[in-house]
Amino acid sequence: AMAGADDGGTSSFGTSRSFRIDALLSDTPLRHSSSAASFTAHRSGALAFVDKDRFQEVMGLVVVANMGALAMETDCPSWGGWPLVDWAFLVAFASELALRIAARGPSKLFTGSERNWAIFDAVVVALVLASCLGSALSSSSSKNGGTSATSHTLQALRFSRFGFGLRVFRLFPRLEAFLRALLIMGITFARIFLVLFMFCLAAAIVCTQVIGRGDFAVASPADEEHVRQVRVHFGSVRASLFSLFQVTTQDNWADIAVPTVALMPQMRLFFVGFIVFCSWTMISILTAVASDSMIEATVDRKALERQAQVKKQQEFIKFLRQCFIKGDADGNGTLDKDEFEALMHQPAVLNEMRALGGALTSEELRNAWSMLDVHNTGVLTIDAFVDGISYLHDSLTTRHVVDLEGKVKRTGIKLQRAFGSLEEEIKEVEAQHAEIRRIQDRLVALEQAEAAALEVWQAWARRHDAKALGAGMTARLSTTAKTASAKLTRFGGLLRRGNSSAST
Repeated sequence: AMAGADDGGTSSFGTSRSFRIDALLSDTPLRHSSSAASFTAHRSGALAFVDKDRFQEVMGLVVVANMGALAMETDCPSWGGWPLVDWAFLVAFASELALRIAARGPSKLFTGSERNWAIFDAVVVALVLASCLGSALSSSSSKNGGTSATSHTLQALRFSRFGFGLRVFRLFPRLEAFLRALLIMGITFARIFLVLFMFCLAAAIVCTQVIGRGDFAVASPADEEHVRQVRVHFGSVRASLFSLFQVTTQDNWADIAVPTVALMPQMRLFFVGFIVFCSWTMISILTAVASDSMIEATVDRKALERQAQVKKQQEFIKFLRQCFIKGDADGNGTLDKDEFEALMHQPAVLNEMRALGGALTSEELRNAWSMLDVHNTGVLTIDAFVDGISYLHDSLTTRHVVDLEGKVKRTGIKLQRAFGSLEEEIKEVEAQHAEIRRIQDRLVALEQAEAAALEVWQAWARRHDAKALGAGMTARLSTTAKTASAKLTRFGGLLRRGNSSAST
């Protein structure tokens, strides 16, 4: 039934009944799975604080304190309390890792989207634990008169605490996006630096051959000083490469260029071209790459946030469908008020809603029946339940305003169509009543003509055959005339009421 609700978007009596028949056929596994799900939901709800901003801020302070302790331990290594400080930070970070494992489960944490950070944290905790244990053993060995042959290893292991400092990038999404941008940017930077290095290496070889090992005419002591400086700066490929790197940074580059130009004036063009290409062009490319990488990282971060929000919303909707099936005690495919209130009183349901980002309290959820049952039918379908609870948990955003505006426009279009159809029906009714009024006028005219003909006949009968107008014939004619008149009168009243209704 849960799979059918997820695929089709609706729940029916048949799917709910099939779910309950399967539950009866395999009662024990269902109870085990239900209890396991309840335990998981309770565990996730109890440890939901691990993902809260306040907990992340506390861990960020611990990371900063760890780096400060490392700095102080480096300057004051003789203080005897540093081992306790090391153990305290190890316990803090190991506890945070254990809480994350308990909240998400080992398989989900080490195979999900956070697996890289989880593996990194586990490795750092293991290395720091080895460092603390090694320091304890080393101090014990020193007290017994022995010497430690693994001091360099312990020092290297102690540096693993710097890994805790990198956790600050995981605690704050913006810093994590910045780190991701640095990694992406580093690959592109390496390619640019390779091009720059190859160009500088080629220029260093040329400068060593042409300048460093060239023969210069010495005409004055100043020329001798220039030749000495040229030999220092370009006497070998290594010296030439470092000198060109200094020119690239434009740090006292004149100290290198002026003696060379004094001996070889044509080298002006070389230094101008070299500075334009290596200093201006390549640095501009590096700046552009850095900016582009930061923009891409920001866009990726926003896309990841949207994907995470959509995934969380999908999980919440799936959970609501499961809750509906669980709360439908009579299996009729709907929830009445008693079933709804019983469902909202279950702690596992409330804890799971909070774990999935629900913002409503238990009291607000129990009082939400009147808002969900908008048609006052006394029952909720699965769509009304899921959509209603989802909208109640969502905060007001632009999407909700746009949805409301779209619904108002669609309702307006439907009303316009309904009014247009109603106007056509009114015109048709008016045409029918106009035809009825014409018929009524013809009937009235016919009644008047019949009355006149009857009077003429009665006058003729009195004159020529008085016996034909006996008491019985006169009464029958009078009754017939009254009956016809009454029918016409009643018909006219009906027409008048119809005209009044049509006008209204």
